[in-house]
Amino acid sequence: MTEYRDRERFIPFRKSEIIRLICEEGSFSPGDQEKFRSFCKMTESIYHFEFHKKLEYLKENYYPFNPDNDTQTIHQYSPDEIKM
Repeated sequence: MTEYRDRERFIPFRKSEIIRLICEEGSFSPGDQEKFRSFCKMTESIYHFEFHKKLEYLKENYYPFNPDNDTQTIHQYSPDEIKM
């Protein structure tokens, strides 16, 4: 794997600090700051729920193969279903 020594791997600020810094930068009026904060919260919520949806999809599809499965199911998977 190529290693880039001249590049940062992450933004060294928390999300809340980035939002605060953008609002305090001076380009937004107080009303626009509130709108921006609401926009950030809505965007965060969308990503949260999209991630949750994908996680549940993965868990549902992994269930028949999970060797450490400790939950029960009423559905018995056929060999053809497992092959899919």
